[in-house]
Amino acid sequence: MDSALPSIENSRPSIIKPTIAANQFEIKRAIIQMVKNTVQFGGMTIDDPYAHLTNFLEISDTFKMQRVSDDAIHLRLFPFSLRDKAKAWLTNIPADVAAGGNLLRKSPEDGYELIEEMASSSYHPQSKRNVARRSA
Repeated sequence: MDSALPSIENSRPSIIKPTIAANQFEIKRAIIQMVKNTVQFGGMTIDDPYAHLTNFLEISDTFKMQRVSDDAIHLRLFPFSLRDKAKAWLTNIPADVAAGGNLLRKSPEDGYELIEEMASSSYHPQSKRNVARRSA
């Protein structure tokens, strides 16, 4: 029965966060609550991913921390902006699939293109199960 229990030992996060050079770093609870209360994206067809990103960046760009990049802040705060289907998608997609290998190794243009593709409704990463069914 233990094999049916989820294990975090082999799980990998879907967001690879850059290291932070600052000695102390904390995103205040008030900022996290603001994101959760105002810019939640659920992944429903009526949700606008572009508006979500615009609103998310508007809030997350309101504060800066010495020796902490904007990307480090955005990548740590972004999961709090998701709920429902979007949150499930983020937590279930492996980092290497989500980033097309590794988002950090892509140029800004290629990274933007990847995010655009992922945000569109036509992006459906193929799982091994789907590939096996098609070849059967």
